[in-house]
Amino acid sequence: MTDILPKLPTRSAGPESFPHRQPRSLRQWCRALPSADPESAFSHLRQALRELNSLALEPGVRYLLVTLLEEPLLPLLQRNGRSLSQRTLPLGARSLRRAREQAEALDSLLTAWLLVAREHHGQGERGARALQAALALSAAQAVHHWRLYQPLPDDFWQRTYAVLSWARAQNLAQAQPRDKPRYGLLSMVPVETLAARLMLLGGSDPNALEVGEVDLLARWLDRLPLSCAEGLSATPHPGLPVLCAALDSAHPPGLTLREHARLHSDCCVELGPVLEQLREEPRRLEPHRRPDERSLTERLLRLWSQLPTRQHSRETTEGQHRLCLLGIKRIQHFLCEELEERKRGTSDAFPPSGVTRDTDRVGVYHMSTAAERGSDFALVDAASPHRPPSELRKLADEPPDTAAAAWENVGRGLESARPDEPRTPITKRHTPEQWTVDDIGAGGLRLRLAQPRQSLLIGDLAALRHSDDHYWTIGVLRWIRYESEIEISIGVEFLAERGLPVQLQEYRNGRAAGPAHPGLFASLRRDRGGAALFMPAQVFDHESRLVCWLAGRPRVLALDSERTGTTLFTETGCRMTDLTLGEPPPDDMEANEAVTEQVRSGLSLTPRERK
Repeated sequence: MTDILPKLPTRSAGPESFPHRQPRSLRQWCRALPSADPESAFSHLRQALRELNSLALEPGVRYLLVTLLEEPLLPLLQRNGRSLSQRTLPLGARSLRRAREQAEALDSLLTAWLLVAREHHGQGERGARALQAALALSAAQAVHHWRLYQPLPDDFWQRTYAVLSWARAQNLAQAQPRDKPRYGLLSMVPVETLAARLMLLGGSDPNALEVGEVDLLARWLDRLPLSCAEGLSATPHPGLPVLCAALDSAHPPGLTLREHARLHSDCCVELGPVLEQLREEPRRLEPHRRPDERSLTERLLRLWSQLPTRQHSRETTEGQHRLCLLGIKRIQHFLCEELEERKRGTSDAFPPSGVTRDTDRVGVYHMSTAAERGSDFALVDAASPHRPPSELRKLADEPPDTAAAAWENVGRGLESARPDEPRTPITKRHTPEQWTVDDIGAGGLRLRLAQPRQSLLIGDLAALRHSDDHYWTIGVLRWIRYESEIEISIGVEFLAERGLPVQLQEYRNGRAAGPAHPGLFASLRRDRGGAALFMPAQVFDHESRLVCWLAGRPRVLALDSERTGTTLFTETGCRMTDLTLGEPPPDDMEANEAVTEQVRSGLSLTPRERK
């Protein structure tokens, strides 16, 4: 099983090899590294590790050299890791390069400690120290990839199992570490404990964790007394599944029934104590979570207390694509623009009698309303005293340039909104990207695209539609996975059909108050009846009333008390009231709520049907 681990090199040092192969010389070289240029120092340290890993050294020297190189390298690894964890996806070219360098440095240091373990096989203290460091570096490598939603190296779990088996074979799996350098979020502990924490972290579905949650979970697991024992222990919860791994395979650990675990019980982690901690002290895992956010604790309880079951069959697709927009602000802004363009296209199809309109040019003879009332955005000169006011005048001898056409379009756009309708801040327009559909089911679909331009965040709102359709399906981004350096796959769960863009304000004393916030209205939800309203998270109070501006008309909606959502948006049921703007609300608000049963403007605002 240890054949997969690196073997001691046999190549002797030559004139072009790394010269600092003795502890004293290497210590001086490390002190001379440029402290003012961390990127250069990081590059030199990576190169030194690669060189030393490829050379045959005198017995006992490798251990000293690796410990010397760790001193300047570990702070740089931690600094680089923190910087990368703050980047949004997809990563830019420079961030991708830094992520590669971080992975290479962790892998080189891991290889160095495995070579030390080879050299000190059966030698107690140094052998245990090397195996503990190797497994801690494996955990740091996994966290680095999971933070960025990147796949693990192909041999990751096979190598991890080999380190655990090797430690067991030498009776070092329970040895306590003498010193505790910090390689990552999981601290130096006995090999059995560290392997159990790493297996649980890998069994949390890391590609579906929101940004920062893998760090929260790793820190929480680092405080639990776990162990991956050989065989099953007696437990008061025989119905719970067990997290098991076959150490002679390359498969990641997975949940299995207790009776099936007896067939390959060489490495099992009991989940009872973990679930008990989650139920009794959820705040230790998520100390700053808000009540209506999607709880990591609840997801882990559901994930680890029962075997996974697929609710919907998946069908592979070929040649299918979907237009995709992400983020509630971008979705609302784009859908509003799309509706306006559709309205303009309809009105241009039926021009006034006797007037010819060219939609690609400024109307030279037919002036807009903004132009007639002397708007600053209109292409009009001062009125001439020598012409009668009713005389048609030619405003331009030549077709207008691009800037003039743009100003005229702005003037026309000012006419479309009501004077009292709120205006949200200008949002940078993101055109939808065309993603390839890998597979699709009743509950969602998997999409793939190379070099997407939109920011990707687990829990973000998504809008999808066919390229030849007008209706947008609302969903939520559930997982992200890098397939290669440039190609990314995402999983989107369907939430509601036919999302419409709205603007939301608070309803106070019969008036719309406060700033306007973007929102989406859907007349029919996927998993339950009634209408749904999607809005930014942590903006409006529970069971409040909102003014919903839809198609230029204000409607007063009452929100349900039950809410779901993520850290990025809130979803709630809603119903229409008989309240109107400009009238003071009655004393008994609940008695005066009326549910509109008929369809208005093609919308069904029926009460939410709870199941």
